[in-house]
Amino acid sequence: MIRKLLTFTLATWLISLGCVTSISAQTAKEAQRLAKVKHAVNKIGIDEDARVSLQDGTILKGRIAEIGGDYFVLVEKKTANSNRISFAQVKQVKSVVDNPLGDPAVVLGLALIPTILGLAVLAKGH
Repeated sequence: MIRKLLTFTLATWLISLGCVTSISAQTAKEAQRLAKVKHAVNKIGIDEDARVSLQDGTILKGRIAEIGGDYFVLVEKKTANSNRISFAQVKQVKSVVDNPLGDPAVVLGLALIPTILGLAVLAKGH
């Protein structure tokens, strides 16, 4: 009877030890992931554009307005909504570089430069 009790106790202890090891490994992985996300947000910085993929599959684009100890605030450009996002919610965060050629005024300005230069050369020749 005592032998069965000791065997049962030993088996229970070994199973518990395996669960504790598994939980601590998951916690270490999660802490490492959170550190990477926090580092990426801090590297992008305040008042910079970012694209944020959340754990639930939602994708947000906007400007980082504030960075806290365990969160950051993202202000969406189109709606101006502020979203307080916990680092634990984030799957991936990337910096978004503005494309200056996406602005029609820049394209128009670049198109007009050769025209103006051509007209100046023609005017000087007469």
